[in-house]
Amino acid sequence: VVIMVDFCVMLHLNDALSIMKDKSQPFSVEFITCDETKKAGGEIVKIEKAFMCGLPYESKQRIGIKTEGNNYHPMAVHMRLILSLNGQKVWY
Repeated sequence: VVIMVDFCVMLHLNDALSIMKDKSQPFSVEFITCDETKKAGGEIVKIEKAFMCGLPYESKQRIGIKTEGNNYHPMAVHMRLILSLNGQKVWY
């Protein structure tokens, strides 16, 4: 589903996740960090060449994202904190 708002193309979260699951192409992603244990966060992170990967623990709301060339230490990103994918804003 693509929605036009103020001449800006937006992706629905489900469509963004589908694009991210394609492991043959890297994507650029922008998201907000959060640390639930410390109740801190709010830093905006942008990764130009990223891939979706699995996480070492079970999480229904988080996905693993790693940078190109980094086979270790995936970042756990809350799905609803993804701001943009490939330059398109993400909404849910």
